[in-house]
Amino acid sequence: MMVVDAEKSEVEEDWQAPVGRQRKHRRRLRLRGGIAPGSSLKEGGDVYLAYDYPPPFGPQRGAAPGARGAMLVKILELHDDGVTIEETRSDDLPEYGRLPVALTPGPPPRPGAQKQAIEEWGRELAAALDQGTSQPTPSSTSCDACRRDWWAELPRGSRVRRSARRSGRC
Repeated sequence: MMVVDAEKSEVEEDWQAPVGRQRKHRRRLRLRGGIAPGSSLKEGGDVYLAYDYPPPFGPQRGAAPGARGAMLVKILELHDDGVTIEETRSDDLPEYGRLPVALTPGPPPRPGAQKQAIEEWGRELAAALDQGTSQPTPSSTSCDACRRDWWAELPRGSRVRRSARRSGRC
């Protein structure tokens, strides 16, 4: 997703003690580097910070010996050349000044959100079929994406492609 350039990156705010109801120490990092094409970094999005071995926060449970360490963080700001994030550490870990070597994709979407999206799509499809239409409403983004996928794979000038165009399905 992004290889961190340590020469251009910086610590914007060094480790701060917990304030109010916070339980962890925090620091703010401005990370610059090469963002991989096709990466979808978003403000407020979750990503993992990858640290070279040994990770400054100690070995992680279940990790192979000599494995890099990873820590989940949120992107605070998105920039043309990188991101600003806030990293946390618990009280029992000593402060460290090392920077991560990379940002990697965060965890996949929660299954609950996927289930809701699939159910909504199913309701739209059922409603379209109840109305006597053999295809879902054109406003359905998921249906549009499905149509594009099979449409793109058809050979130009094929009979199926011409037929689909005439019927208004594509």
